[in-house]
Amino acid sequence: MMEFKLTDILVALPEIFLMSMIVIILLYESLNKNAKQSMLYTLSLIALFGTAILALYQYNVDLTGGIMGADAFWFGEITYNPISLLLKVAMTIVVAFGLIYSYGRLADNDIANAEYYVLILLSTLGMLVLVSAASLLTVYVGLELMSLPMYGLVALNRRSQKGSEAAMKYFVVGAMSSGILLFGMALLYGATSSLQFIDINNVIADGMTDSQARLMLFSAVFLIVGVVFKLGGAPFHNWVPDVYEGAPAAVAMYIGAAPKIASFIMGAFLLIGALEAFAPSWQPFIIAISIISFVIGNLVALKQDNLRRMLGYSAVSHAGFILLGLLITAESDNALSAGIFYAITYALTTTAAFGFILSVKINGKEIQAIDDLKGFAKGHAWYAILLACVMLSMGGIPFFVGFYAKFVVLRAAFEAGHLYTVIFALLMSVIGLYYYLRVIKVMFFDEEVAGRELTLEATGTSQVFFNINVMLLILLGLFPSLLYSFF
Repeated sequence: MMEFKLTDILVALPEIFLMSMIVIILLYESLNKNAKQSMLYTLSLIALFGTAILALYQYNVDLTGGIMGADAFWFGEITYNPISLLLKVAMTIVVAFGLIYSYGRLADNDIANAEYYVLILLSTLGMLVLVSAASLLTVYVGLELMSLPMYGLVALNRRSQKGSEAAMKYFVVGAMSSGILLFGMALLYGATSSLQFIDINNVIADGMTDSQARLMLFSAVFLIVGVVFKLGGAPFHNWVPDVYEGAPAAVAMYIGAAPKIASFIMGAFLLIGALEAFAPSWQPFIIAISIISFVIGNLVALKQDNLRRMLGYSAVSHAGFILLGLLITAESDNALSAGIFYAITYALTTTAAFGFILSVKINGKEIQAIDDLKGFAKGHAWYAILLACVMLSMGGIPFFVGFYAKFVVLRAAFEAGHLYTVIFALLMSVIGLYYYLRVIKVMFFDEEVAGRELTLEATGTSQVFFNINVMLLILLGLFPSLLYSFF
């Protein structure tokens, strides 16, 4: 019989610290009617960087007495391994970058309050739980803790009609996808009588009856639908462009970045950790959804004039690549690292893109259309160059990290025998270059429209971190092993 030990507390130190900081922020806000945003912001950054430091400490110092990697913590519900720790570091840093970019701009959307910071941190806590899951139960708890605060974040600006519509759509389809995912988990439990991933995989590997196999196939379909929704892949993507456009920019940045990492790991746990032995049956679904995501994401993005909506459809296309990472992990020992690398670097790139949107105003208002950036390079050459680097990285141009991320994913897919899928992904990526290059063309080669004044309104800290963010995209493109070697 399992007993609760001190090691159970030690392996959960990052989560415990983050939860403690959330309680402190709530107490500070409740005891101070005029709580200062600067204090809320500072406490939130302490929470995030403190969590990252604890995870790094755990990575370098084994706290489990030599049982690192065992799935026996918290009664078999939590796993503890180097990859999950590095993912926690990556996610908290990405979220911290987002908070830094958004500080000073929250008042524009009437969300400069404690609710914004608390919801962000609660959702981040859900991501930490999700990447540590060792069972279906922990996955669902982490997923809901990550997702529910995001619904509230989208609707946080009560004055925005677009935000309210986006929040309603996001909530309805999100609740439906969670129900579908939960039903898939129920079928999986019914077929295997276990909630632990390793036990489920062993049951499948030992052989199944025909009725079990049919039940498992239905379960895999429902699980895939839930994972694809959270990643924003087609055809379950309708919420993505609406949320990217309608939500406050700071919220859209958060939703489009770190949660993609957690959602990818959720897919890896469910499809690889639990259903690896059943992979030949669910792989065709992943291939089909990836191809649909490439087509819809790239072709619809070509027609978008709104910058944030274009990034939304671009995210659908990138979800196709992340899904390829899920596909190939069942076929290659090295493929999981490629998928993780893609998810992390895409989160960094998306954060940088929204960091630019939060930094620039046109006639005192947030930029909306791509054409709002006409002539931007003439007055702000350096920031234009930085955004150009972000766009080129998203498009997969050498020698930015986006190129290497696509390369390692497609290389692993090719080695796994999916040649035609790789060719199609390459063709759609070439088409997708158009809307990224369009942004660069508008900034550098179009004449500024009379009566439009483009201004750079970002705090000094935000500008410094934006430069660091973009430099990371270049540095990891030139030396990808700085990150890739850890996975």
